Amino acid sequence: MGDTVNTWYEFDLNAIASVPTAAKAVLLHVIIADGAADTRIYVRDAANSNNFNRGSIYSQIANVGMPMDMVITITDAKVDIQSVNAKFSEFTTLALVVKGWWL
Repeated sequence: MGDTVNTWYEFDLNAIASVPTAAKAVLLHVIIADGAADTRIYVRDAANSNNFNRGSIYSQIANVGMPMDMVITITDAKVDIQSVNAKFSEFTTLALVVKGWWL
């Protein structure tokens, strides 16, 4: 994955977590922490180009982990992930867990 702020990067959930390509949506558990407040992670369907149709999580306080569950529609088991206000390498915690999916 790249490390450029405000750039969308594609993740293949079939390769990472065996999510079937026929899945219509995925339940993700995302945790982030950063040394600064207001850093963000956005997640959307990789086939979607609408910037407002996305899941969002942001660090509200520096160095405090922020967890969130989000349901994301998916096409071919792929999602796009974007970091805002920080590079991916600057997050002290960035975890994305697939909790389940819908066929």
